[in-house]
Amino acid sequence: FNLKQQRGLRERCRTTKVWITNAGYEKAKASIEESLKKLRTDYLDLLLIHQPFGDYYGTYRAMEEFYKAGKIRAIGVSNFGPDRYLDLEHFSEIKPAANQVETHVFQQQKTAREYMQKYGCQIESWGPFAEGKNGLFTNPVLTEIGKKYEKTAAQTALRFLLQSDVVVIPKSVHKERMKQNIDVFDFTLTAESETERYVYNVCRREKRREIPMLHEKINLGNSGYGTRDTILTTYVQNNLEGVHARRRPAVIICPGGGYEYQSDRESEPIA
Repeated sequence: FNLKQQRGLRERCRTTKVWITNAGYEKAKASIEESLKKLRTDYLDLLLIHQPFGDYYGTYRAMEEFYKAGKIRAIGVSNFGPDRYLDLEHFSEIKPAANQVETHVFQQQKTAREYMQKYGCQIESWGPFAEGKNGLFTNPVLTEIGKKYEKTAAQTALRFLLQSDVVVIPKSVHKERMKQNIDVFDFTLTAESETERYVYNVCRREKRREIPMLHEKINLGNSGYGTRDTILTTYVQNNLEGVHARRRPAVIICPGGGYEYQSDRESEPIA
């Protein structure tokens, strides 16, 4: 099973995850059975390990068994960095089909995408809108590019990811925004303008003194927004415990133009 085979489909994609408290072979088996029961189904399209904590090797062995039994069509991971992913990939029988990680214009996961592509793993973006941080919906560069195609900054951000071969999972409770999130296949970003050339270097993320920092580096040229190299630095203190995103309907949008509704999108800690 390859996620790219789902391009063009317009049906529900049953996806869920094994939470970290259910890590380990026996707990994972019980968790998977419970998920099937709660979803009232005898199979899942995609099952992921939520995070690389605990005995996730045992978890993955349990997932492989369900895969071989035909109860899961694809198995993968979530929030796995390149090092954790490669270790699991090298020592697993069924290779991870997907790795769902935080990916957006401010955190493009360039290195991770290189490894995923090399080993045939599809990268999925949770939080393609950066959870609204850094003013993504009003970002001057994304807004300026979007005007050229009569699209919003959000649509431009989604299009950028799709053209980077990233599957995106935008979430919204508003009907009109749901429509906009799907309406991103009638234009293509090009390198014709100064701002578009440098949207591919909009931001890089690094850590200093153990404090996550977002460095927004936009080469604006003569666009009128500022000097040629404008660096906006924002400190973001992550709280990994007790902070959850709102439950919202999620749609999985594939680079080739297909989209699928995700039926079991759980609340996730913001990471």
